[in-house]
Order: sequence, then C-alpha cells, then structure tokens
Amino acid sequence: MQVKPVNSRPKKQLYLDLGQVDFSCTTCKVCGIMYAKGEEQDEHTHDLYHKQFLQGIRFAGWKGERLLGKAAEGRILAVLPGDHPHHLAKVKEVSEHLEKQLGLCPGWLLSVQVKAFLFVKEKKVLGSVIAEDIKECHRVWLATADGSEGGRPPLQSIALNKTNKGAICGFRVIWVHQSQRRMKVATRLLDAARSHWMPGCVIPHHLCAFSQVTEDGRALAQSYCRTSEFLVYK
Repeated sequence: MQVKPVNSRPKKQLYLDLGQVDFSCTTCKVCGIMYAKGEEQDEHTHDLYHKQFLQGIRFAGWKGERLLGKAAEGRILAVLPGDHPHHLAKVKEVSEHLEKQLGLCPGWLLSVQVKAFLFVKEKKVLGSVIAEDIKECHRVWLATADGSEGGRPPLQSIALNKTNKGAICGFRVIWVHQSQRRMKVATRLLDAARSHWMPGCVIPHHLCAFSQVTEDGRALAQSYCRTSEFLVYK
C-alpha cells in the first residue's frame, strides 16, 4: 500500500465570496456592540440593539414609586430588595441591558443583593446606579507613564494599595445614557444612593467604593470624590 506524502504547505483560511461587504468585526461607535459586517444575522442583531440603545429602556411608571428627587428634568427612583415583583423585574431588565452594553457576564449584576437607583425621563430609564453593601475596599494610586504622580494617566497605571480599608457602600455599576451625559445625572444618582443608603444619615465619600472601573469611570470617581486616590473593591 502506497502512502501519499503529507502536504507541508502552510494552510490558509478560505472564504466564500457571497457578496459580503466586509469580513472583519467592528465596534459600533454609538451603541458599543461588536458585530461582523457583511454577516446578515450579526447586522440584524446590531440593528435591533442599536435602536434599543438610542431609545433607552422603556418605563411607563409605577404606582407607589419610591421617589428620591429630581435631576435633569427627570426623576430618581429607588428599588430595594423585597420591593414589588414588577419593580424588581424592571431592575432585572435594566441589568440585562447594562451587561450587554458593558460586556459584563450575564447575571453578574444581580448575583448579589443590590439596591438600584434609576434615572427616569420621558418614560425611559436613562441612567442607573446599582449598588451593594460592602465591608472592605482598597485605595488606588495613580502614576503617569514616566512614573510620576498626577495628571490623567492610562487606565493600566492604576495600582491598589494592599492595605484593606473599611467601607459601607459599593457602586457595582454606574451608567448614564449618552443623551444625558454632562448633565450631572451620575452625580445626582450617586448622591441619592449615599443619602438613602441608611435611615437618618448620608454615607460619606470615604466609605464608598467603585467596582469595574473603566477610564470614564475613573474620571467620574476622581471628580466625585475630589481625589485621585478613590476607593475600589472587587
């Protein structure tokens, strides 16, 4: 029996040319979702998500809302553990939307007991802070690329102080629809969370910590806490 020699030539990935515009993946600059151009299913999924992103999360309102205040011509509501199932269902919908948009693991946001603070405007949820009880955190320190402190360095220059610090309130995620940014909505949501976390007191900044800090999140944390050495937790 004759054995055919193995073809040692390097292999190439081949594609069928069916009229696709592009085979590469791209990230939409508006909604942030990654999809493959030219792939019909991917483009359909992107179109649906893009429309939902632009519209925001629909919200008709509830009877007996827990109204905390006003912000940017909208209102801030709180949803706590044990609230009406319809209220908790809306928090779940918001969480699933944020997990897709921010690239978080499905179910991660509600894998612990949380309190949700929603910014509602024009019958849509256009901002949210989801927070949890925590006991400890770490202080960050920042350095510029040349090793000096200060400025606004790249995200990878964040380092954690190894010493644990006590904390009470952990901001699990902070989100504001792009149409409402630069309007102090995130600040109002964070203020509402601190002011209504415990009856009769306002949680000070130095007992609050941030999780899943992006570059924009870092800038917000620095501005809100008025220090570059804000607190983070895992």
